[in-house]
Parts: sequence; C-alpha cells; structure tokens
Amino acid sequence: PSAYRTHVVMRYVDNLIEWGDRLLMRDTIESIGEATQLYELAAHILGPKPAALPPVTPEAAPTYGGLRSALLAASPAAQGFANVLVGAENMVLTPTWSEGDGGGLVHAGIGAASFCLPANEHLLGYWDRVADRLLKIRRCQDIEGRRRTLALYAPPIDPGLLVRARAAGLDLDSVLDDVSAGPGNYRFSVLLAKAQQLAAEARGLGASLLAALEKQDAEALAALRADHELEALAVLRRVKLEQQQEAAAQREALVHAREHAGQRHAFYSKLLGGDGRIAQEREHLLKLGQAHALQQGTAQIQLMASVLALIPDITVGLAGGSTFGGSFMAGAYRAMADGLAMEAAQYAYEANRAAIVGGWERRRQDWQLQVDQSAKELERLDKELLAAEIRAQVLEAELAVHDEQARSAREVADFLDGKLTCAELYGWMVGRLSQLYFSTYNLAYGMARRAERAHRFELGVEGSAIVRAGHWDGLRKGLLAAEHLVLDLQRLDLAYAEADRREYELTKSVSLAQLAPEALVDLRAGKPAVIELGEGLFDLDYPGHYMRRLRAVRMTLPVVAGPHSGVHCKLTLLESKVRKDAGTGSYTSPVHFSHRHGPLESICTSHGQSDPGVFDLRFQDARYLPFEGSGVISRWRIELPPEANRFDLGTLSDVVLHLSYTAREGGAQLASDAAAALGAAPRRGVRMFSLRHEFPVEWNAFQTQLEEVPGVDPAPSTFDQVLQVMLGGRLPYLSGAGAVEASAVKLAVVWADGSVQEAVAVDVTPGGAALQAGVSVGSTPTVVPVTLLTPPASSDAESSPWIVRVPQAELERLATLASPAEPLAEAYDGAYRIVPDAIDDIILIVEAERASV
Repeated sequence: PSAYRTHVVMRYVDNLIEWGDRLLMRDTIESIGEATQLYELAAHILGPKPAALPPVTPEAAPTYGGLRSALLAASPAAQGFANVLVGAENMVLTPTWSEGDGGGLVHAGIGAASFCLPANEHLLGYWDRVADRLLKIRRCQDIEGRRRTLALYAPPIDPGLLVRARAAGLDLDSVLDDVSAGPGNYRFSVLLAKAQQLAAEARGLGASLLAALEKQDAEALAALRADHELEALAVLRRVKLEQQQEAAAQREALVHAREHAGQRHAFYSKLLGGDGRIAQEREHLLKLGQAHALQQGTAQIQLMASVLALIPDITVGLAGGSTFGGSFMAGAYRAMADGLAMEAAQYAYEANRAAIVGGWERRRQDWQLQVDQSAKELERLDKELLAAEIRAQVLEAELAVHDEQARSAREVADFLDGKLTCAELYGWMVGRLSQLYFSTYNLAYGMARRAERAHRFELGVEGSAIVRAGHWDGLRKGLLAAEHLVLDLQRLDLAYAEADRREYELTKSVSLAQLAPEALVDLRAGKPAVIELGEGLFDLDYPGHYMRRLRAVRMTLPVVAGPHSGVHCKLTLLESKVRKDAGTGSYTSPVHFSHRHGPLESICTSHGQSDPGVFDLRFQDARYLPFEGSGVISRWRIELPPEANRFDLGTLSDVVLHLSYTAREGGAQLASDAAAALGAAPRRGVRMFSLRHEFPVEWNAFQTQLEEVPGVDPAPSTFDQVLQVMLGGRLPYLSGAGAVEASAVKLAVVWADGSVQEAVAVDVTPGGAALQAGVSVGSTPTVVPVTLLTPPASSDAESSPWIVRVPQAELERLATLASPAEPLAEAYDGAYRIVPDAIDDIILIVEAERASV
C-alpha cells in the first residue's frame, strides 16, 4: 500500500535531514559542503512541492447538524449517506487489478466521505525544512539563522587526539563532533551531577534488568521443572502400572510355586508313609539273596570236591596200589582257597546288601528332608503370597497417590502458565528494561561526554579521554556498563579537582573612542561596527600571560537620554582565540593558539551602565555567563540601531567594554617574547574628537563667521568658513620624550539630516603638518594625508593648530545643489556659508606617536 511506501520515504528523508543537521552544526566549510549534498539529495527525493490550489468556488462546509436534518427528512441522498458505511462493514473488498508499477488504487468501491481528510502537514513540512536549510547555507548562516564568517579551513586536529580517541573506542565522526561541539550551557559541576544521577539511574535499571533476567530464568526453570515433573510423573505412572503387573505375575508365580511345593510335600510324605521301596527294588534284593544262596551252594560243592580230591587214589586190579605227592598237596591248598573264597563271597554279599539297604535308608532320610523343606517352603510361600497381596494393595494405593500428585503437578503447571508474574511477563520486562537501560545509559554517557567537554573547556585542556566508550557489551545486554560509567565519572571528578587551580582574575576596560574611533562613528551613524581586540592590547598590561579567557563582559554607553529611556545595544562575539600554552618558538605562531568558531554569542543591553546583559551577574551561576570561556583575542560586532533607541545617537561619546578575564603566568621567556613583539615601549595612541562637543566656542565661530584667506584680497566672495582648534593635552598619553606627531588623520562630516550623504571638499591643516587641499570628506571617516613639517620640533601635534577650511567655491556649490530639499549652504553678507545646524558634527580621528622614546 502507498501508506507504507510513504512512511519509508519519510523515514529516509528524516535520516538525511538529521544527518545534514549534524554536519551543519559542526559549522566548518567541509561539513557544510557535505550537509549541502545531503539536503540536495533529500530535495531530489521529495521532488517539486505540491501546489496549494484554493477552491475555485467555495462551498458551504457540511455539518453534522445539516446531515442530521437530511436524515430526518429521509431524502435519497441522506439514505445513501446513512447506509453506505454501514453496508461497507460487511463488505468483502475485491482488489482492483491494473497494469502499472503499483501506484494505482488498492481497493475500489468506497466513495469519499462527506468530511474531507486534512492535508498531511508533517509530510508537507519536509519541503519547508529542506528549503530552510539550503537557504541558510546560501546566506552564510548557521542552523539557527545567524550570519557568520567561517575560516577557509577547519582548525587542525591533533593526531595524538585521534590516537587517544581510537584507543577509547571512538570513531572519527565522534571525534569531529566532539571537537566542533561547544561547551554547552551549564558548568561542569552541574553536568557532572546530572551525569552521575543518570548513571545511577542506569545502574539501577541494570540491576533491575539483571533481576528480571534472573526471575525470567527462574520462572522458565520452574515451568520447565513443572513440565519435566509432569513428564516424569507420566513415566512413573507407567512404571507403577508395570509394577502392578509385575506384582500380579509374582503372585501367580508364588501360587504355582506353592502348588509345586505341595505336590513335592505330598509325594515325599506318601513315600515316607510305606517302606518306600518299589517292586523292582524288592525283586533286586530277593534275586540278590537267591544268587547268593546259589553261589554259596556252588562254593560248598566245589569245596567238597576239593576235599575229596585229597583222598589218595587206590588201584584195584592186577597190580593194585595208591599214589600221593604234589598234586595232593596242591589240591589241599586249592580246597583251602575255595573255602576262603566262599567266605569272601559271603562277606561281599553282606556288604552289598548293607549298601543297598543303607542307600534306601539314606534316601528315606532325604525324603524326610524334602518333606520338611517342602513344609517350610509352603509356610514361606504362604507368607509371600500374603506379602504379594499386601504389595498389590500398596501399589494400588501408591498409584492413587501418584495420580493425586500428578493432578497437583498439573495444577501447579497450569498456575505457572497462567499467573501474571510468569516467564512471559519477565520476558516482556526484560525487553522493556533493556530498552530503558540502553536509552538511559546513552543519556548518561552523552551527559558524561558533555561533562568531559565542560571539564576540558573550564580547565583549558585538550584531548582528555577520561570517559571511555566501549563499556556496552551487547552480548551481555550491557550489564555492568553503568558501573564502568560511574567509575569514569568519579575519575573525571577527581581529575577536575586535581587540575582546578586559581588563575589571575583581571578586568580591562576597552574604550571604542581610543581603540577604534571609526567604529564609534559608524555607531553614531546607525551602522553596525566591527572591532578587533589583539593580544598586544593585553600584553601592554601584563606581558607574559597566556590562557586569557573571558569570564564576563559589560558594556557602558555614555549617552544623553531621558530618565526612563533604555539604551538598546547588541554585542556579538564573532570570533575568538586563546594562547593555549607558554611554549617556545615564534611568538605569533598559530600552533600556540586555539581558535573558536562556535555558535555566536550575543548580549543586549538595557540601561548601558556597565550592563552585562543578564539580570544577575553571578560568577557561580549554574550556567555559563555570556562569552565566558572565549578568548580575549577576539572580534566583535556592535549594533546600536537608531529605530530601537529613543535618543540622539550623536550624543554617544564612547562605548566601553569592561572585560573580566582570567589568565595564567607564562614565565619570563614568554614575557620577554611579548615585550619583543610589542617593541621597546608603547608610544602610539588614537583619539577621536567631536569638534562640536569638545570645542563649542570654536564650533560656534565656525558656524557664524567667515574668515579672510591669507594672501587674497579681503572681499566677502573670497572668505572661507574656517574651524580652528588646539589639541593640547587632549591626545593620549605617550611615554618617552620629544614632540607628539600625528601619524594618521581621518576626518568625517556628520550632517544633521541623516539621509544626506554629500561629501565636502575641504582644506585640512593637521597640527604640525603641511596643508592638504581639496580633501573630499563625507560621513565616513576619510584619510587625510599627513606631511610632517621640518624641523621636527615644529611638528608637534599638541601645540600646533588644527585647521579645517571650507573654501567659498565649495560653499557656493553646496548652496546650488538640487538635492536635498533643504539647502546645505546659504548666502551670507555677499558670500556663502553652511546653514547653521545643517552640520551636526565634524569628527576628527588622530593617531599620534612620540617622535622619540
């Protein structure tokens, strides 16, 4: 939409204008050139200013009363007005598409309201602001519209200052702004107190920001813990459900284990109820006995056979006989062995049988053990089943408690999410506090920089970098930046206390009639006057002083005015400079001076009697006094407009500037250099004479009498109008010896009618100098050539007469002028003379010097 585009353009033009204003306030040739380019760019972006076209046929403005009457009358137009906006409330607007660059209507279908929208005065004001800035630049004015003359080049920047500023974290633009910026309106003590107050406020906001950050983190941690607790409780509930399932499975396992133990107990009990032998075991023992009986029978038979074998063989027959020998002996022993074998077999059988019966007994005992253990196991399982039942009940109760705890945790989480002092609130507070903290810190830092400028201004030091930049750390939200700034302010206060020493406090009265009589003539004529106060003027009083800076300026204007008439004069300081050090080298070298081309300073007088231009002249005022801190080596403009004063400016006899200033002792070398620059001794002086007021008798004779011309026939037509005065004792005192010589002479004729600018050709004889004929003298002081007489003793300007002669031919020319309407000269006894009171005054300016020291 066009509104957004207009807003973007307006913001961009704002940036250009503010950028240009910043450069324009730097008030140097280079910065003004840059500012001009920015203003021209802004004017190019804005384009031609919209023309304000008045309505061709003015129409009566509609009112709500008229519309109400139309509605009550139920006219078709009123019905349309009543329903069009109501219907638009429920209207779905359809975009109107068109080819182009997007500059057409966004929506169509809504007509103009009965009451027109006013013009955007803020938007229209951009053209006026840009035109105002360009007009001031073209008229050689500053941003406040005051005319001033700038130096061709800006004052040089100390490279050491740039190095120190870079080390302090400042860029070149900040340094230039700081150098060009004035000291401000308030003194160091006031600015320091304000900076300390703002720094304390910033420190408090920093502490609040840290507390808000901690609370935000605490609230976020509490919410996170609540969420984690809910998640943990949900997991724990699943664990408890699984524990219930585990308990049920364990109970079921116990039931099965008890059944198994019961079966084992019954089985072994049943085995113990009989002899515990099975049929095979009985048969085994029976068969074993039978086998043993057979073995015993067999053994007995073999034994009998062996015994019988011992009987000798008897042969019956033809040759009967018997035999006996080794075989009989072997058989005997074999029979004995068989007997022993039969006995061993008996023992083996018995042992075998005992082992079988013992095994049965051992098995019986084991069965008894099994019965006993199964009985104990049944008791244990019964108790475990009871414990399982209790465990199930406990798990059920724990699950109920867990559900209640989860409900409580949910309530806590809901409370944490819904309460006002939640993490969201502290997040909002952190955002707002961050903005406030940053803005307050910037204000405090800016005030600290102003205090440091005031510190440098009041102490006359250059390049101090006590208040440092770079304390703000955006990654840490600027925490502890205010504490660093407070420390810098304390260091600044300590540095001021250590360097604040008492200086010489002096007052010098400067008379315009003695310093610059031509300027006084301009003031009497209603013109502004510009004067310069050089360093030599103050070296005449105290050579060897430096750092001469003004504390206050008062004006005295001796005039003849009524009892309640004010003296309205404006004094403006155009330029000043200060000798900043007592260094060696050329006494007039520019490196020893610091120039001040800052904002112009002015005072306006009310009564003209040692008038400081302020109600209460107090040197301990919170604000700087007018011109305070400026150098006494200065250039001034004095304005005494006749339309603003109710007295005759011709009665202004002098303008005296009372300069109160401070100075520092520069040492013997600086005093010697100052004396060498001044010369061996001062011997020049300037004096302005109002011939009408200071020589009234001679003035009356000049207006009423004509004198003969020496060496010419004494006829009235050859008589001249002559003014002759003696200046003895009226010239400034000059030390030394010898005659006082007129080194320069200026003369001016002030007509009573201020509109008359006619010059008069006169013959001038300066005191002690040769006649200068045909000098054209007007209302502006005219230089009269001075040719001193010889010998020097006859060129004394104080003891020699000063003669101003208006020739008769010039008087006749003045009488025959077509303008002004009132004649300047008239016929008088066959000759001409200037009309009495036509000349208001004749101003004589004499610069005299002593012929020898």
